[in-house]
Amino acid sequence: MSPLPLGEINQDEPETVEHPRACDALTLAALPTAVTCARLFTRYTLTNWGASLVLADALIVMSELVAAAVRDTGIADPPARWTELGRIGVISVCLLRFAERIVEVVWDGHPEAAVLPAEPPGPSPRGLHLVDVTARRWGSTCTPAGRLTWAELAIYDHGESGLPLRQVKPVTGTRQLTLADEEVIRRVRSGLRRL
Repeated sequence: MSPLPLGEINQDEPETVEHPRACDALTLAALPTAVTCARLFTRYTLTNWGASLVLADALIVMSELVAAAVRDTGIADPPARWTELGRIGVISVCLLRFAERIVEVVWDGHPEAAVLPAEPPGPSPRGLHLVDVTARRWGSTCTPAGRLTWAELAIYDHGESGLPLRQVKPVTGTRQLTLADEEVIRRVRSGLRRL
């Protein structure tokens, strides 16, 4: 089996050369049990990395990506027979931890890139439609070794309410109030006093 072609993950962003802070990978047989194994691997890895804020979304995305890989390259029916063992494919899952994002990668031996189905997703999306609405962005490409499908999830801090906190950018310089700004502030203040 060939190693994961991780160099293609940032193909849309050649100007950013950010190296992952952490990386972990797992190789699985392309059987229905691979989905559960990939979910356990994702839960364990993200918890150890302190990235549990995106755990729920990461589990959804990983499940759908691995299920697609099993469907396209493995045995999708749970009871695998001994006669089918020769055609069981192998899939690899990889998690990459960057400063502000998690990238999930699934490699399988399928010769065609994954594409979003043309039919509308309906009220409760499934498969790649669910990946499309959950991940910040995702993509798929073919390599000589097979198909590489990836999804990116943003990492945000959450407040007590559970909502994401806005990242405050530091002030780079001071700004002097102009005369017009002072006049606007006086008018706003006098309007508030009349209330």
